[in-house]
Amino acid sequence: MTQLPLSALKRHFLTCSICLDTFGSPKILPCAHSFCAPCLVKHADGRSRFPCPECRQDTPMPSNGISGLQDNHYITSLYEWVSSADDRMDYLPHTTNDNSLAKCNRHTSAVLSHYCLECDVEVCECCIREQHLSHRYKITVVENRGKFDADLLASFNATIDKLSSQLSMLEQEEKRECEQRKAAAREIESAGRKLVEKINLQVYQLIQQLQALHQGTLLDIVEEKETVGNYLTNLEQWRKQAEVLLRRPTQLEEVERVQTKMRSLLDDAAQYEGLGSNRRATKYTFVREELDSQCVSIGRIVDDNDVDEENDNQQSACSLIRFGREGSGEGEFRYPSGVTISDEGTIFVLDADNSRVQVFNSDGKFLRTFTVLCPEINSNSTRLEGIAMALDGNLFLTDKTNKAVVIVNQHGELQDMRRLDMATHPAGIAFDPSTWNLLVSDVSNHCVIVMNPMGGLRHTFGSLGALDRQFNQPLYLKVNARGEIIVSDFFNHSVKVFDAEGVFLFKFGGSGSDGGQLSLPAGVCTDASGNIVVADRGNSRVSLFDSRGNFLKHVATKEDGLRAPVAVAVSKTGSLVITDGANCSVTIVKNFACR
Repeated sequence: MTQLPLSALKRHFLTCSICLDTFGSPKILPCAHSFCAPCLVKHADGRSRFPCPECRQDTPMPSNGISGLQDNHYITSLYEWVSSADDRMDYLPHTTNDNSLAKCNRHTSAVLSHYCLECDVEVCECCIREQHLSHRYKITVVENRGKFDADLLASFNATIDKLSSQLSMLEQEEKRECEQRKAAAREIESAGRKLVEKINLQVYQLIQQLQALHQGTLLDIVEEKETVGNYLTNLEQWRKQAEVLLRRPTQLEEVERVQTKMRSLLDDAAQYEGLGSNRRATKYTFVREELDSQCVSIGRIVDDNDVDEENDNQQSACSLIRFGREGSGEGEFRYPSGVTISDEGTIFVLDADNSRVQVFNSDGKFLRTFTVLCPEINSNSTRLEGIAMALDGNLFLTDKTNKAVVIVNQHGELQDMRRLDMATHPAGIAFDPSTWNLLVSDVSNHCVIVMNPMGGLRHTFGSLGALDRQFNQPLYLKVNARGEIIVSDFFNHSVKVFDAEGVFLFKFGGSGSDGGQLSLPAGVCTDASGNIVVADRGNSRVSLFDSRGNFLKHVATKEDGLRAPVAVAVSKTGSLVITDGANCSVTIVKNFACR
């Protein structure tokens, strides 16, 4: 069984995620995450309640401060055990001074002086300390090495290396050719979907316009129809009374009363006979516009020679911009939990713990900021969680405190609001451009809520669990060009995709740090090709998958300064915007597809 190196043990279990150093006086929060006591004092900043730096769970401050939190004795004991690991090296057999011993590849200053019988491999003393300490009773000294013609072996190895390189080059060429074809096919499909999306939107808008015209005229007709119908019913009742009087003897007074009423009704009939006769007949005509074949062309196929120069320009345009720090001033953040981008490239960042939205241009230059309040619900406090932009440019924000969706324009002016009485903890939000439906993730109820354009509930799907149609805290969501709903399933370490009715289609990810695996995934979005971008928060990176969930590459990692990426968005020009909850910063990756 593979042993965990001591250095990796320290890094994964004995390092505070705030200061990135070995724990000092470790304290454990109610959510089970541990941090240094001094780091928690700085993070709490004198507040009576503060969010966990890892999971954001609200934590009450004990009466005697951070010292009142429970000590993590397990971490303290583990640190003591690791620190005493060097003492256990005394069990190893002693080595002799043999100048022929080879150097260790990992620890270049050490020689391969021992042999692990358990793993069947030569090791140095550093390797034993880090990876083979549990095998210390099966460690022996490297003694007489077998003699072999070194020149023959070198020639043999050189030939193998040469042929291996040739085979690898051919395999890479084959893979590259297939990937190029697939990439071109995906771009063609994406262009086609965009055209269909625009046509569907225009169809929807025309039908809505027709419905509005029809509704006004129809209401007038229905009202006049009801009036004539009621009057006709009254006439028929008096006619029946007159027919009865004709058949039987009746007092003269009764006959006179009926005849007087009937004459009065006849005098009034003229005003009803003319209803609708003067109305101009309505005719709805759809004026078809013929499509020019040039207008509906979605592109053309060219070979590499035609696009080499263009690709070179794209590579040079690929750059990274980072801005922001912890604070409440302009361009400063306290947990930037959401981001969306307008068609013009303006970036809107939801600064959650500062209860505001900050606005920047495409290069990260600060433009303005605004808070969001909703007088309709008589509340001066909000806890904004998610942000999305509709086709008309309005911003939709989820308000956890008031269980509502607040709609504002791009300057923060209130336009409307939608109640979310069915939700407990509304978080992520997405807008479906093909249906104008609004989708909200409910973290506490582990489900997705789908509402129609007027705010009425269409349906919900999901429950607590790890099955395909279940979630364990669905955080962020996005609707792609095909109308499919993409949801990040936080504690199930996966991303799940559903159709518009909530029917499960497929999922990808799975707990781990290898390519294609995820750890605590947060924000999701799509690019122009339909590829899925995922903020892999637990692995401190942002990963790119194709539209079917196949892993493509990492587009930003720890080496780019990421610590806990939260939300992601892609602009029409191909820039990727990433918010980081740990760094309290925003990263813009220009032309991220070329990275």
